[in-house]
Amino acid sequence: MQSPFRVFRKYQKEVMAVMVFVALILFGIGDTLMKMVGGPSGPRGSKVLVETNIGNLTQMQMQTLMQKRRIIQRFIQTAFMRSHPDLEKEPYAGYMMSMTVQQYGFGRVTEPDLLESWLYRHEARKLGIVVTDKQVEEYIRGVTQRKLSTKKFEEVIREMQLGARELFDMVRDELLAVTAYRMKQPVVVASPEKYWEYYQALNTREKIEVAAVPVKDFTSQAPEPTPAQIAKLFEEHKDDDERAFEGEFKPGFRQPRRVKLQYLELAFAEIDAKARAAGPVTDKEIEDYYEANKDIESRFQEGEAGLDDDASPLDPGFAPEKDEKMPADESDAKPDSADKPADKPADKDKDDKPKQESDKPSSSKPEDAKPDEAKNDDKPDCAPGVDDEAKKDSAAESENAAKPPAEPAADNDKPEAKKPAEDKSKEEDEKDVADEAPKAPAVGPRLNQPHAPPKIKYKPLDDELREGIRETILYKRSQKMMKDIIAKARDAMSNVAAGFAVSTKVKLTEPNAKELAVLESRSDEELHKIAEKFGMKFDKTALVSQLELSEIPGLGKAVEPGSYDRMSGESTPIFQQAFDNEALCRVFESENLESSNVYLCWKVEDAAMHVPELQEPGVRDQVVAAFKRQLALPLAEKRANELAERARKGGKSLTEALSGEAVTGDAKEPELKVEESKEFSFWRESTAPNPMMRNRQPPVQLDDPGVVKNPSRKFMQTVFNELGEGDVGVALNGDASIYYVVKVISRRPADREAFKDVLTLFAQNSPYAFLAQLDERTVAIEEFERRKKKYAIKWHNIPGREQMQMTSDDE
Repeated sequence: MQSPFRVFRKYQKEVMAVMVFVALILFGIGDTLMKMVGGPSGPRGSKVLVETNIGNLTQMQMQTLMQKRRIIQRFIQTAFMRSHPDLEKEPYAGYMMSMTVQQYGFGRVTEPDLLESWLYRHEARKLGIVVTDKQVEEYIRGVTQRKLSTKKFEEVIREMQLGARELFDMVRDELLAVTAYRMKQPVVVASPEKYWEYYQALNTREKIEVAAVPVKDFTSQAPEPTPAQIAKLFEEHKDDDERAFEGEFKPGFRQPRRVKLQYLELAFAEIDAKARAAGPVTDKEIEDYYEANKDIESRFQEGEAGLDDDASPLDPGFAPEKDEKMPADESDAKPDSADKPADKPADKDKDDKPKQESDKPSSSKPEDAKPDEAKNDDKPDCAPGVDDEAKKDSAAESENAAKPPAEPAADNDKPEAKKPAEDKSKEEDEKDVADEAPKAPAVGPRLNQPHAPPKIKYKPLDDELREGIRETILYKRSQKMMKDIIAKARDAMSNVAAGFAVSTKVKLTEPNAKELAVLESRSDEELHKIAEKFGMKFDKTALVSQLELSEIPGLGKAVEPGSYDRMSGESTPIFQQAFDNEALCRVFESENLESSNVYLCWKVEDAAMHVPELQEPGVRDQVVAAFKRQLALPLAEKRANELAERARKGGKSLTEALSGEAVTGDAKEPELKVEESKEFSFWRESTAPNPMMRNRQPPVQLDDPGVVKNPSRKFMQTVFNELGEGDVGVALNGDASIYYVVKVISRRPADREAFKDVLTLFAQNSPYAFLAQLDERTVAIEEFERRKKKYAIKWHNIPGREQMQMTSDDE
């Protein structure tokens, strides 16, 4: 048989000609074929993602913008590490690289961020801004701290399969946007007088009286909207999210991502009752538990054993005896000197010469000490915990001990024979102690010796302890029963889900409305069976958003078991479990820590965020509610102002002035309630801000008067800046749901002299710096809203996760 390679070589020219011809045809009609099959250049890629009055961005165009920014950021990472090869093996290399990307990478790779850059490039062109190759080159030099050579630059772009001109053009576009942003973005510079305002906001304290006038009490007075009014309001705000922020209500009918859950609940109280009814705890069980845990649980011990502190007396075995010196280290003592004192009083030898400080004879040579030194080098100088200075001192004394005695000075070559030997011995002994005692590490010798375990005194097993142990055993019984039931029920639900996955009647992946109805019905039926079998309660939710899920009693406060994070001090909440993925009928467990009830849940529907139609279920009711709320706001404000005016004329306390008044003025309603606040300030410093928390607590927060629901900055500005002591006014709360009639009953102003003595006033991490940053952020949000109106931005079908990120950042 002839080799296929020989055949190919024989007809190589003909085959290559055919391949080139086919490639030319495909190149010419490839784009048309892609459009026909709906590829990236086809209908799917050409769908408009965001609409503006200067042009639209399609999904494909947005993907291109994302890809370009990712390429720039990858270049930054590679170029930085290539220009800093010494950092590759350092543990903080990843941190340094991420910080460099954060500083030079032009921002996040999200659709809202990329839209902002796209808009600023448009403004840059209108302003005539030009970015030259030299500026791009300087940017790259800044990224690499001028350590990237031309050769390494070429290696990097070659590895990335990127042309130099292509990279320069990508960076040029980003620099255009950055330059326009810096020129157009308002700049806030806090003056020293502004810092005095921050100080006042943190240190001026007051008390107020308030009477609440809820807006919802006036919706019944608002007329029903006509069909035309409903349609108009819907069209104006169907692309918006509803917002009630800083005392302002804005309608919005874009539907957030929602899920529908079905779940089984196991109540701890019921299981605990069964565990107690199963039989009493015997005395033997109590005694066995006590014996097994008395060394572990502190409640069984008289006191807690701890480390010795400075006030504790020295261990008798540690304190040196009288006339003894403390050796600098264990190595200073001879191995065979266990029964001998470490030091002897100095006396005269046969030549009437004083002995040296070392116990070793003066004839010893440096070579004699080498084996011991080598032996000691294999062992640590001291146990862990001794500081480096102590180690150095010990090593120095050991070295001195091995050296031969130094020759006496010329003017002291004769000993003082006039002094009695006894006096001289005493004097040198005192000198030895004075010279050596300070050099010895305070804990050196003891740390190398094992400590005797502390003696624990146990509490007697009296009736009180017995009762506590009994409750502990019963609780453990209940916990075991709970775990057994939950494990069996979870297995049963998993088996049902596995059956759904292979069923021809149920669809779990991208089901339509009819298939969702079938899934919900079948799931309802199966979970009822499991609940009945294991003594659990079946329940379900409507389609709920994250916020709506978190507000469901019991279920909404549940968290994932075992998810507590010590660094953040938080556990994974159930709404995060439910919205973390889109899978249907995937079992997850959650527990309410207050009641100890456990929930086994799964989703039977996951509705993406979308712009609705007016005919969708619940949308028309939402529009009507927003219409009435808009009309109720001025009605509530008018009533609050009437009450405030009455309080001003009376000259009495708010309680006396508003006695007998109702919220809406209807005598049939309950009397208006007046409450007095605690003393509070505009802002307060956080008690323990934790920088390691995921949702970390800021260093400064709005203070809480205690009698105001959801106060806002505007509310605080009214009661601190617009009202004086004894004045009465009206302030709206943060979510625009309640007007408050407010009277300032006392105020303690901030001290100007104390303000002058604040040392951390301009420190980067001070509360005053945080308030300055907050002012900058407020200006940025206002600029964002202005630009949104200027360009008439409208998003279409944003993925839920992206839109949630954009909304949280904007606020």
